[in-house]
Amino acid sequence: MPPKHIKFLIGAIAVILIAPLLSSSASADGGMMPNTPTPQSGNGMGMGDRAWNWSDGQMWHDGMGFMHGGDQQHMEEQMREMMQEGMRYALFASFSYSNGVADGYFIDFFYDEMTGTVTDYTLKFKNETIRFFDRILIDDFDPDAPVVRGAVLHADNGSVQIIIHDNPTGMYHVVSNVTRVFVSFQLADDIEITRIVGSGIGGQFADREAVILSKGSARAIIATDDGTITTEMGSDGTFVNVTTEGNHIMFRAIPAFANRSLTAEEALFYAIVQNRLGCEISLLVRNGSAMYDIMEYHHQFRVKVMSAYKNRIALEVSSENHEGKLVLLNIDENTIEMKKANLIVKIDGKTIKETTKPLEVLFASGSGESDAMYTVLHNDKISQILIYVPSFSTHTIEIESVSIFANIFSPVGIGAILSAVAVVCISAIVLIKKRQ
Repeated sequence: MPPKHIKFLIGAIAVILIAPLLSSSASADGGMMPNTPTPQSGNGMGMGDRAWNWSDGQMWHDGMGFMHGGDQQHMEEQMREMMQEGMRYALFASFSYSNGVADGYFIDFFYDEMTGTVTDYTLKFKNETIRFFDRILIDDFDPDAPVVRGAVLHADNGSVQIIIHDNPTGMYHVVSNVTRVFVSFQLADDIEITRIVGSGIGGQFADREAVILSKGSARAIIATDDGTITTEMGSDGTFVNVTTEGNHIMFRAIPAFANRSLTAEEALFYAIVQNRLGCEISLLVRNGSAMYDIMEYHHQFRVKVMSAYKNRIALEVSSENHEGKLVLLNIDENTIEMKKANLIVKIDGKTIKETTKPLEVLFASGSGESDAMYTVLHNDKISQILIYVPSFSTHTIEIESVSIFANIFSPVGIGAILSAVAVVCISAIVLIKKRQ
């Protein structure tokens, strides 16, 4: 065969191999993700039956949910297995609570069921345990009995709620509906106040009032969006006192585990200090079911998991504050494939741009659709997808991992292959006839 014919056949073979991949990338640029369920209102499940999601339909922040995609007979067993997976990947763990003693995998403390007072609030890091507070007292709080759901313990009195997360951040959250609430944090002996943030307490200006606590390399924040923070030192110890009305008060530490990048976590921590991170979701998918732990860092911010399948997740985010906010999703290697796939992130059905420079996302400030972007922080077996949503009312975020070879054997891919083969065959016949 003449060399020019050989070159032609090589080119034709390349067309056969590339055509399906081109069709794949083209289909990713617009519309809903293929086979992605339309986000649902109401229970927000998007699959099977809801086992539980205590925050759904309530005024309160945060949430712990299990979206069941299997048979009812094995649901409890699957929930236990997924809690174990959450612990293995250092995403969240199952609270062990009985008669005022909370012994979690990441935190432990004592809880007074009559007053809601917490004592000896301790975080368990990879190489040490650190007691941050001798006592956390909520003034005039008469809660109902506490309820534990997965990684979350919560109690309320109808207008004020405590939400405590057994996860690497050790999140302690107090949410007030309309009632004025006063919370006093008594620091443990070795905990220092290293920085004061906010215009109302003589510290560095920010959109929220906050203090930063530290012991060695461990750091944490106490913050409120709309309230006052005072500090006092006396013979009884050091106190951080927070007062707010119709707002929230939170404590959150920097996670310190081998499967997290400390540099990335520090940057995310200061995004919380500066009130730019709206929420954080840790999510697992196994065998058609999903489990997640949600933390909302801004009082007006809400997030729902609308659906969650392997390699395909849909969220709904909303805020009464129209300024742009960051959304952080923590997932493991078995929930979304990252190594041999293309990640597609969409806001309201439109694909947004990716950057390999996390600081571009962390400090994004634009308000137009084209300003939306995301980055992926990889570390060990955990990936963190950080998304900037430029402006707010209500938005749908879709995240999908598409294998670079997925469309070769899809109907579109097969059609492209057959078309390319037909072109090659016809061209070969023409060449043979010319030679004759």
